[in-house]
Amino acid sequence: MGPARLIAPPLFALALLLATAPAAAAPVAETELLTAADPSRIAAWLQQIGYRPELTTDQTGDPRIVVGFAGVPASLWFNDCDEDGGGCDSIRLQVGLLTDRKLSLAAVNAFNNQWRFGTLSLDEEQDPLLNYDLWLSKPGMPAGLLARNVRQFEALVRELRDMVNAHEGR
Repeated sequence: MGPARLIAPPLFALALLLATAPAAAAPVAETELLTAADPSRIAAWLQQIGYRPELTTDQTGDPRIVVGFAGVPASLWFNDCDEDGGGCDSIRLQVGLLTDRKLSLAAVNAFNNQWRFGTLSLDEEQDPLLNYDLWLSKPGMPAGLLARNVRQFEALVRELRDMVNAHEGR
């Protein structure tokens, strides 16, 4: 009887732990349609493809995912949402970089002319702000195509980071 008592409690504890652990999100297939209306699914998908997303909300209660691209902190802003922050139709991938030496409008325009999918602008402090907008309303975008867009944005972030570093003399 002694050995059975030693084995039973750990097995019971393991069974209880497995029964109460949250189920892992089902993997997202490349053909699965993703929409901005399901931010938690997009966050799980980002994790699945190698990122470290943190699902939060913005000041107005709309969903927001904080993530990094090419070593630079970024945000996925969920836009065109209902009053309650649900039912979103689009996302904006966004990166801002702080600079000591400000970029010229000519440099910003040259970047925009070379890289057509993203839009570079200067914020109030004249620091570069890179945006990449995507409609993700129903029926949605296949995960494989969304991955291509995310990787394209990451490539633009690298280009911007390299441009700023060269401009700053780093």
